[in-house]
Amino acid sequence: MGASRRKRKKIKGAARQTPGVSVVCFDFPRFLKRITGISGWKEVNGPDSGVGLDYWYRAGGHDAYVNVDQGVMTVSIDKEVVFEGDADQAKCEED
Repeated sequence: MGASRRKRKKIKGAARQTPGVSVVCFDFPRFLKRITGISGWKEVNGPDSGVGLDYWYRAGGHDAYVNVDQGVMTVSIDKEVVFEGDADQAKCEED
């Protein structure tokens, strides 16, 4: 966890030096646990939809697909949409 924290701080520092650029941190495994009650979500490879940002996770025999496009997040578990709303719901908690 320490390495990712250092990396996040480094990226945030770079954004502060670039006017008009902001960095957003998402914690999808935490969000997936909150909406499903299933822990242990691990990122896996999956296809690219070509729209927005795509993230794929797997835990306990379940597959999750998260798409973020223009601030709207859609989450599907086992191909069923279970959440559609503001991507801010999955932002990282402040350290």
